[in-house]
Amino acid sequence: MFMRRRLSLALLGLAILIGPIRAADDTSAPTLVVRVRSIEGLLNDIKYVATLAGRGEEAKQLEGLISSRMGPKGLEGVDIKRPLGLYGTLDANLVESTAAVLVPISDQKAFLGLLEGFGFKAKKEDDSIYSVNVENLPFPVYFKFANQYVYVTAREKTALNQNKLLDPTKVLAGSPNETVSASFRIDQIPDVFKQLITSQLEVKLADLEDQKQPGETEAQRKLRIQATKESAKQVTAFFNEGSQLALRLGADRSANELYLEFTLSAKPNTELAKSIARAASTPSLFAGLHSPSSAAEIFFHGAVPENARQQFIKSIDEAFHSGVDKEKDPNKRAVVEKLYNAILPTLKAGELDAAADLRGPTKNKHYAIIAALKLKDAQGLEKVLRDLREQVPPSEKQKIKLDAETVGSVKVHRLDIQEQFDEQAKKLFGSNPIYVAFRPDALFIAGGDGGITLLKEGLATKSGAVPPFKIDLSVARLAPLIGDKQKADVNAVAQKAFGGTSKDNDRIQFTAEGGKNAKLRIALKADVIKFFSLLDKANKGEE
Repeated sequence: MFMRRRLSLALLGLAILIGPIRAADDTSAPTLVVRVRSIEGLLNDIKYVATLAGRGEEAKQLEGLISSRMGPKGLEGVDIKRPLGLYGTLDANLVESTAAVLVPISDQKAFLGLLEGFGFKAKKEDDSIYSVNVENLPFPVYFKFANQYVYVTAREKTALNQNKLLDPTKVLAGSPNETVSASFRIDQIPDVFKQLITSQLEVKLADLEDQKQPGETEAQRKLRIQATKESAKQVTAFFNEGSQLALRLGADRSANELYLEFTLSAKPNTELAKSIARAASTPSLFAGLHSPSSAAEIFFHGAVPENARQQFIKSIDEAFHSGVDKEKDPNKRAVVEKLYNAILPTLKAGELDAAADLRGPTKNKHYAIIAALKLKDAQGLEKVLRDLREQVPPSEKQKIKLDAETVGSVKVHRLDIQEQFDEQAKKLFGSNPIYVAFRPDALFIAGGDGGITLLKEGLATKSGAVPPFKIDLSVARLAPLIGDKQKADVNAVAQKAFGGTSKDNDRIQFTAEGGKNAKLRIALKADVIKFFSLLDKANKGEE
């Protein structure tokens, strides 16, 4: 009785969602497709993740509970080794929007017996379509056997005409590593909905133009409006020029990896397609900073849209002149103006190329860090900073060691300001100076245990292709940073989970890139889940 009531509620929700498959172009791809690798695969992935998380026994209990609810014969007639899912279409008239659920079948007669065992008596009609009356549902649910699947829909059985049934081997095709995947055809959204979204954006923009924030200058207001317009432009392009949005969630056992991936494709030859193509992995000056000994690294490079860049420069220029006009000291005013003029070429270029890399821990249990930024006039900025040193008090001036070292033709400057570090910074980086260097095309800043070595390595790096945005974390190397907040010995737990830092099985990665499609991917090695599970148990005294 329990299972029948649950199944009735499921069918009620299903019937609200699904309906007749729209008699559009039979060869066109559906608007929405959702795929589950298989019932067996889904349960195996759940057990896999649960075991990594130290919940293997709970996973077995869940599996037993599901089996008990299925009855002594299980899901008889259902093929639990093949994928299942649904597909559907979106219509301008929402009532006509439809979907069909696909369930793989191993034995039709056994499947009918399964339904009857749950209290649902299927009636076969003259056209080989079955109907089932569901409690609290004002219309029957229809299903039909075809292509070794059962197609389920509602409201109108004509939707199950043979010429309207899509081939499951094509609709539900996917990678064996994908636990769940879904795709949505943006280009099939009815124009009426796209126009509604665009009109609402226009209304919001009009409201923004009439608003002025407290203390906001006219240039700042224009910058805010321009930034909002650029965002609205991207949203409009998404709906008008986008082709497909897809999601993939999977467990790749061969790579010991779990991943979540979003992709966006655009219609050919559109501005959105060109924008995505430009966001492909392109050269960054700092690609060479990547190292196996990195605890954390981040890369970011890209260009600011022309309109937004021009407005941004106007806003910065206004703010600068407003502030510099208030400075009474002519010497300070001159230095600030030189500093601004040295940075201005980089701002006008509208290109951002930056990276940061945290290395360690060292034998002293400290870290080193380096940050780098591409500049249009790095040596001009260096000259300004040399002049600026002459303006500081003598007691502070001696802490700034210009030309402390030379790497090739690049002068390295040392800042002996470690006495000003707080206890946490000293514990993390040790009592070490900060190093600054200006390569003709970039600024480098490094510090921590081995900072000078890291700076020299950074100055020697060559450009290479990297995604526009990338974060790469080594949990084993970062483990000591969270040790103070844990009762357990974090290093011992990390050793148990990862077996050291050389196996590359402790990584968490975030990447965003373009090319043929725009892609956002989050991936973590399976042992990362194991680490946090072991840490939780160790903190509770269970290990």
